[in-house]
Amino acid sequence: MSRVPQVPDYDPLSAAPHPEEGLRRGRYGRPKLIPKGLTTRVEYTRASSLSDYIMGGNTHGLDRWMKRLIIRGAGIRPDLARMAAAESYDQAPGTEKDVLYREAGQNLDSYWEQAIEAAGGHDKANWGTAVHSLMRPGSKGIIAEEDVELRRSVEGVKAAMRGIDIIGSELFVANDELLVAGTFDAAVDIQGLPPWPADCPVDDGLGECSYSPGKCCQSDIEPLVCADWKTGELHIIEHIVQLAGYCRGELYDVNTDKRTTFAEHFGRPMRTDVGLVVRIPPNLANHPVPEKRAKLYLVDLDEGWRLAKIAAYIRQMQKTQSLGVVQTLDPRELAQARIRRQMIDLGPSITTAALSELYHRWSTDWCDELTVFGRGLLEATA
Repeated sequence: MSRVPQVPDYDPLSAAPHPEEGLRRGRYGRPKLIPKGLTTRVEYTRASSLSDYIMGGNTHGLDRWMKRLIIRGAGIRPDLARMAAAESYDQAPGTEKDVLYREAGQNLDSYWEQAIEAAGGHDKANWGTAVHSLMRPGSKGIIAEEDVELRRSVEGVKAAMRGIDIIGSELFVANDELLVAGTFDAAVDIQGLPPWPADCPVDDGLGECSYSPGKCCQSDIEPLVCADWKTGELHIIEHIVQLAGYCRGELYDVNTDKRTTFAEHFGRPMRTDVGLVVRIPPNLANHPVPEKRAKLYLVDLDEGWRLAKIAAYIRQMQKTQSLGVVQTLDPRELAQARIRRQMIDLGPSITTAALSELYHRWSTDWCDELTVFGRGLLEATA
């Protein structure tokens, strides 16, 4: 059995404030950043939420789980049910702009969140948050003596990652191409991975690398890998979309709005073809072999990037509400176009009586232009 380092001391990096402290946020808590070349702030989608635009149809299970927790929480906390029933939440048209309606809606939001809490819906998320905090480099967090599950989980991650060096932790990134932002857990150094692709990601277009003049940086600089811990269920599509947005972005200082590339910050570029997902499942906390308590997955970020661009495109279409609409068609104009076609189809057999019959059949849509058009056909035939 491998020797496991003591908890929570993980590596020599100093603890630092979370990179999102001081972050300006817009609606729904989205980051408000300044894109390159602009001076005004723009709302960025959370990198962890981008995949929702292509995975939105797979939320049935989650929705049902939340509904069950809400109804169970209301049973555990009858006071929440009473307060919810007392709210003046009127669904009549036009009332949604009423101040009382908005206040009632906010109160109801608070009640269902408390109901989920009462039903234990946040237990796993809180456990995951604790694991994330303890895994931060330089963490001074404490694990209670009786919390064997949490201690063993953290020890298991350390054992599984004993051959991986954490170079940076809690990195806030902005990706202007996708307009996504977020914080990923770590930039890591992993030896023995498949070779870096042939094309240098920092080639200046002249055949030279700005980090290793005269030769490609891949020849003597080992690139870093973007890594994220996952304490919940493994949703691989969501994870590769998220990591693909991170690895192709830039480090962003939320206090100064200054951007820095990974190569400038670490002296090494970030790989864009693969990433690392570290899964920490609670049910394996008691596994006798520490390194088996966590699973390491090397994931395909080229595929994640393709999916991320599709998700960003769908997001843009939803915002503009275009969704492929070319123009609005006028039914009367369509009918008049059909009348003209029927006139032409009469050919040499066109007569005043035939045109009169068309008029009576299409009298609702008839116009003076059709009369002139019919006369012209009669004269041409004569």
